[in-house]
Amino acid sequence: MGGHVRSRQVKMRAAVLDIETSSLAVVGPGSGFLCAVFKPLFSDTIILWRHDLSTHRGAIRNTIETLSTFDLIIGHNVQKFDLPMLFSFAGVEGLNIPFPNPLVYDTLPAFRRIGYCTTMTPKGYRRASLGFAIDYFWPDENEKTAIYPHWHERAFDKGAGGTKAMADVVSHCISDVRMNERLYWRILQDDRKVLIRRWR
Repeated sequence: MGGHVRSRQVKMRAAVLDIETSSLAVVGPGSGFLCAVFKPLFSDTIILWRHDLSTHRGAIRNTIETLSTFDLIIGHNVQKFDLPMLFSFAGVEGLNIPFPNPLVYDTLPAFRRIGYCTTMTPKGYRRASLGFAIDYFWPDENEKTAIYPHWHERAFDKGAGGTKAMADVVSHCISDVRMNERLYWRILQDDRKVLIRRWR
């Protein structure tokens, strides 16, 4: 007996993620994590968690709980930096909460995998930093915000200097997320071997 199989559409919750940290040399309880920004696809919403508006531990917990609400995470080096760092922060802070294992589309290896002809790094890799990728497609636009190492260190300082540094870090993080979303839609057009997999 014939019949039609009714398919069920499932909406995937996807977001672009970027985190900012201080020097990895000073990562420990109460230090290291600065902020995290999520930007859901098809939305202008920005979800921001920052250490100075909560506790260091609380900001990390909120970031992980927000991460768990998405099925797909898009990021630039998110596979080898953002998610491993969050996982490490959770361990250092002794957070006894399940760590998500989302699907991941990493725009850094995707940019290299597609085969755009770019200059090489001293280690023999094709240059694929977010700033480089943005300049590759949109060389006449100055969207990539500069970031200076002392911002990350001073963001933990008390007083006006730390407040200004933290504001600069947050602005940079939000800018990176918006630019990476733009990069994602652009390289997806050329990616014939789309690699989406679980983080772990």
